[in-house]
Amino acid sequence: MNKQVILALLLLCSICFGQKQKRIVINLDVDAREFKSEDLSKIPFDQHFFIYGKTKNEKIKTVEVRYKLINYKPGKHYFFVPNEDEQEVIDSLKAVYKKRKAENKDKDDKKEINENYDLYIKVDSAIVHNGSFKIFAPKLHPNEYYSFEFIFKENINLPEAENKKLRLSLLTTIDGAVSYKNTNFKESDIIRLRENISQQIEQATGNVPLYDKDDKVITDLSKLLIKDKSLKKSFDDLANYNKKIVEAQKKLFFVDWKDNQWSKFEIAYKIINELSTNKESAVNAIESILASTFLSEELDKPVNSVLDPEITLKGMLEFILNDYSRSEYGFQRTKTSFPTMYLDDVRDKSQSYILEILTGNAKIKGNIIEQTAKYDQQSAQLLLATFIRIQNLKKENGDSFVPAKKFETLNSYFLKWLEQVRIIESFQADIDAEKEVNVNILKDVYTSFSFTADTDTFVTIDTKETPYVGIDFGILVAPEISSTFLFEGLNFHIRPVNRNAKFSDLQGLDMWLKRTSIFFGVAQRVGSYDDNYKNLIGVGSPFVGLGFRINRMIRLNGGFLFYKTEETHPLSNATNVESTYFLSASIDIELKEALKILGGFL
Repeated sequence: MNKQVILALLLLCSICFGQKQKRIVINLDVDAREFKSEDLSKIPFDQHFFIYGKTKNEKIKTVEVRYKLINYKPGKHYFFVPNEDEQEVIDSLKAVYKKRKAENKDKDDKKEINENYDLYIKVDSAIVHNGSFKIFAPKLHPNEYYSFEFIFKENINLPEAENKKLRLSLLTTIDGAVSYKNTNFKESDIIRLRENISQQIEQATGNVPLYDKDDKVITDLSKLLIKDKSLKKSFDDLANYNKKIVEAQKKLFFVDWKDNQWSKFEIAYKIINELSTNKESAVNAIESILASTFLSEELDKPVNSVLDPEITLKGMLEFILNDYSRSEYGFQRTKTSFPTMYLDDVRDKSQSYILEILTGNAKIKGNIIEQTAKYDQQSAQLLLATFIRIQNLKKENGDSFVPAKKFETLNSYFLKWLEQVRIIESFQADIDAEKEVNVNILKDVYTSFSFTADTDTFVTIDTKETPYVGIDFGILVAPEISSTFLFEGLNFHIRPVNRNAKFSDLQGLDMWLKRTSIFFGVAQRVGSYDDNYKNLIGVGSPFVGLGFRINRMIRLNGGFLFYKTEETHPLSNATNVESTYFLSASIDIELKEALKILGGFL
């Protein structure tokens, strides 16, 4: 086998291994809002590529990428294989172009025509993880300008002061709607609560466009509170817990008028009624105990050291005695002025501190009364402990200050009151937990920002490695002269060719202009033949024809080969130029790549 054949085989092997499809990555600097400058020259045409994005903004959750062709012209490719949505855009572009052209037919102002459309096609969307994302980008056409738009969704992150202010406002709003004070709670309260929360959030965020966790626009934030399953459940739970609290409170201090009399009395009323019924016995016993020198040391001891070591028995007895002297415990109103109601409606009339404690508006602190916004179990337990002590204290002679079991019924009602309050506080704790869900509503609400990055696919020989010209190596067969040749050839394309692209995806005129080429070169005859064939030139026989690319590597060619023949007459040395058709299969590589291979071999 001669050196020429060996060289050809080595070149063919090298080409086969060098024709693997390349993966192209274009890096986007999100914070700088532009493609990396060194990557712009790598943006391919007729080939998918990847866009890798990077940002330091930890609030960004997702990105959506769109693109459009700048300077649209009807009849040129816009997409390789349009889907329904893309075809709709193409049709819209054509309609806009036609309309603008008609409006500017006298001006022939193409610039104005092309600047009056803004139709983007969605490329892809991705989750931004640890500040990074990857997008599979579309195939672009050569020698065009493109604009990529990147739309980012980011968490709403209010400044700390504003966030605290909003949080406090939301907590106050929710408390007002579903706290135990709202004894007339209705479903409409939840609706108003949603609307109120929505208004506060929209005001705090400056009414910017908001998006849910599925990247859908939130047109009405109050509807999100219903649509979002977790938020809807939270509000439903708030309503349910409040309902349970209201039911428990009815057992505390609800009274009902029926058949011209009070027909139903609940716990707080029964406590007040027992205090009123036993007023004379209680006052006499307390005054006697306070006046007793025998009990002076006992009086200075805590009534219950576990509850509060600072509150003495003397202090509690004086508190109860004072409440008896200043308060009205009975209900004296008629049905007309006092129908079905809650006990706290008569607080202003009674002036009783004990009633204030029972209705969750006051508590005992030291030797004074303080206002409070919730039921204070400790105050009720101190009252219970005091009445137990009154019942159990003995005079110096061993007699009781009150008859046996005098306050047994009263004390049992205090225990029932404590039981109901524990139920209320349990549901209130559930409400407090749900409030945390709702004050953090912005956790899954996002705002958006976007920017565009323009690029182009204009090709030059330096950056695109001869996209119009390629070198062919292969085998050529000339059937008419029963000859086989090795050849080296050049092929020229009218449009630039990306040899890394899948040519089977090309459509329309591109399919022919990017796969068909003008083909010429020189062929060397292989083998021994008994005829008068001669090379037309020193290195072989030239040929010319057309080639058609089957895939990224293989090309089929056909055309005419030119050679010389000598006269067979012994007295003549004349030669004739002949031609014959040929068929060939070749492996096509870029000129720059071929020179590298040849240089390495030589």
